[in-house]
Amino acid sequence: MRQWIIAAVGCVTLAGGGWYFLQNSCSEKSAYEAVKMEMAQYLTAPSTAIYQPWDRVATNAVPNSCVFSLSGYLESQNGFGAMVKTTFRAHVLKSQSGDYAPLILDVNGRLPGI
Repeated sequence: MRQWIIAAVGCVTLAGGGWYFLQNSCSEKSAYEAVKMEMAQYLTAPSTAIYQPWDRVATNAVPNSCVFSLSGYLESQNGFGAMVKTTFRAHVLKSQSGDYAPLILDVNGRLPGI
């Protein structure tokens, strides 16, 4: 009986640890979604934006952390209605609250807002 209790406690501990890991895991794809939301403020017509597919975004993760470096492109309309390609680079950090906080490093090779 004692062996069953120890085995049951062990299983519950492993299951709880797995649940914790899943709840606190980091996702490059979620980081990319946060970058897309942040990039909208730099676009003239954000509703026209077509982002490159996730599998073509260049990503780099810092080992054992929730810090990502992403670079890619999107297409959106400019002030004249023409579709233009915009490149971006960003770092993304997952905060303790679980939100992804993107920092846009450059847009078309320039600092954002310049």
